Amino acid sequence: MPPSVMSTCEPIARNLTAERTGRKAWDKCLEYQNKLIYPCRESNTPSGGMIRLNLCNRKPDSLIIGGEDAYEGEFPHMVLLGYANGTSEKNWGCGGVLVSERFILTAGHCIYSKEFYAPNSRGMRHMKQGYNGTTQICFGDWHKKKDSCNGDSGGPVQIKHPQIYCMYSVIGITSWGRECGHPGQPAIYTRVAAYIPWIESIVWP
Repeated sequence: MPPSVMSTCEPIARNLTAERTGRKAWDKCLEYQNKLIYPCRESNTPSGGMIRLNLCNRKPDSLIIGGEDAYEGEFPHMVLLGYANGTSEKNWGCGGVLVSERFILTAGHCIYSKEFYAPNSRGMRHMKQGYNGTTQICFGDWHKKKDSCNGDSGGPVQIKHPQIYCMYSVIGITSWGRECGHPGQPAIYTRVAAYIPWIESIVWP
């Protein structure tokens, strides 16, 4: 008798993924992991049936720290936002992160107008209500030049997801700062957790 052929794939190993919780953002992360990182495809070998691929492009080392270049394909969910300036050239002024097939998460001022405005020491936005630890993250280094800068607005502050392998947890969105890379002068980031219900209502209604 011919050997049995797999008509579907084995589940992703339990140590690489997590259980669904009913929260849209969490469950969508699992869905994208299944679809994009470990997709189920038909084997190229005769009578090979269905096999689960491993398309994780993350090296086993830690995330890059200190402003060094990322390697190609390390962060495939990150995007660069450009703006037409009336010529054939583009003004690449912001970053962002893909959260679905149709939506990019970025900073509000990145899409406010075609003219990208980056706050700086001469024209800094004032925080009328002061720093809000519920909706904002203040991050910097007292002694080293670790910072975001012009063009980084809208990009993610992210960590390796502790439970869903080869996926990232976006904890902040780059907002603004006074000057770039000055020790003791932190930048402000939007705290994503405070807006998850709102994001879910728009991206996955």
